[in-house]
Amino acid sequence: MRLIDITPAVSTALEGWPVDTRFETAARWSQARGDSCTVKLLGTDAPSVNAEDTRTLAAHHALDQGGVAILEGLVLAGGPAGEYELFALPVKWRDADAAPVRAVLRIPD
Repeated sequence: MRLIDITPAVSTALEGWPVDTRFETAARWSQARGDSCTVKLLGTDAPSVNAEDTRTLAAHHALDQGGVAILEGLVLAGGPAGEYELFALPVKWRDADAAPVRAVLRIPD
């Protein structure tokens, strides 16, 4: 068994903010599918599923309404192609609907 940490180093200068609407389109698709949607988690190396200048957070809301959890800002370059298990352990914050996680891939031998 091998573990790969895919959590980024803490930084205030995240790069790679989405400038198009692909995440929002995917979110609306999952929302439209409702309970029949098999996507339960969306992980991305982008800092957000929304554009940087958004005021509505439409992709976040659509994914949430579609029952899809979101992991943003992952360091996916170190992860291999293939099957693995993802562990994303959140920091416990009171009265919050989101929190940072320690994201780790477990790769079977």
